[in-house]
Amino acid sequence: CDASGALSEWSSSIAPPAGRGEKTPEIHLENFNLYHLNDNMILPCTAGFQCSFVELVASKAEDQRPEYFVSHWWGEPVVHFVMCLQHFKATRRLTRAVFWVCAYANNQHSLHADVSADPADSSFRRALNVAVGTLMVLDTAATPFTRVWCAFEVCISLRQHEKTFDFVTFVPEGVSAGDSHGSNSLEVREDEIHLQGRVELITQGFVPGDYDGKGKVVKVGSVTRPNAKPMEMKSAREARFPMSIALEAIQMSVQTARAT
Repeated sequence: CDASGALSEWSSSIAPPAGRGEKTPEIHLENFNLYHLNDNMILPCTAGFQCSFVELVASKAEDQRPEYFVSHWWGEPVVHFVMCLQHFKATRRLTRAVFWVCAYANNQHSLHADVSADPADSSFRRALNVAVGTLMVLDTAATPFTRVWCAFEVCISLRQHEKTFDFVTFVPEGVSAGDSHGSNSLEVREDEIHLQGRVELITQGFVPGDYDGKGKVVKVGSVTRPNAKPMEMKSAREARFPMSIALEAIQMSVQTARAT
């Protein structure tokens, strides 16, 4: 890509998502998503073996065993998605994290083997059973709450009480805790990507950093507290998560959910 993040060499070869019939916009790192990645990297790279991307790159079978199931939709920018996973790993202080992401884990050349008529027999359900927790990656419009497969993943995750269920989102610069609008400028300097924004994470239960409140002063609402307790640390850490996205979770409707 160039300094503005434009992927000029790919713009003419990338098709819009199947069945949408819309004109393909200029491809840029800000809108480069899994639909683009699947058409231009995953499918071509795995065509010779007719396998999933994970099967192509994993050297050992145990490397393919998922630890965290990622629930999301393909239309989110890949750079936001990666930043969300990195932030999740750092916040939970995981030395190793193996994420199950359908685009890479499923065989895109033979989806009928992974996406069955009965969701209970699908690769999604098998991965949910094996994983120790679910991470839902949300875009600014909270689109996963309108997707039927994500609704299924939420339902199963909520029933697995012994596992964690966390929510993460990339918040563009200028967005407050009460909305989901703002700039989304991106800059590329010397092969490094600089995004204007932040990542916000809501976790089930405490994370190690929540126990580091001794000697720290945090602001919880309008109250400033010294030597913060774990719950106060958690509250302060999650206070900037966009309220508009949280409200979409409450309003989620399986009856109106869509599938590509």
